[in-house]
Amino acid sequence: MKVLFLLALVCLCGDSLAFVKGIKQQRVIIAANPTVVPYVISENDSGIQLEIVKAALNNQDINEVDVH
Repeated sequence: MKVLFLLALVCLCGDSLAFVKGIKQQRVIIAANPTVVPYVISENDSGIQLEIVKAALNNQDINEVDVH
């Protein structure tokens, strides 16, 4: 019974993920504290923390990142 339940759960979750896969995120807005140098540098929207987040989003084909 547990195996049947797990199989049904995987089928349902996999099916719902197929719908999400088709939706492309166009833009991401990041809120960051501007006074956490070197993690966030507000003058040029860079810093260690923002570069890591941008690289992770770029890996998911999200290139438009606004930092506020």
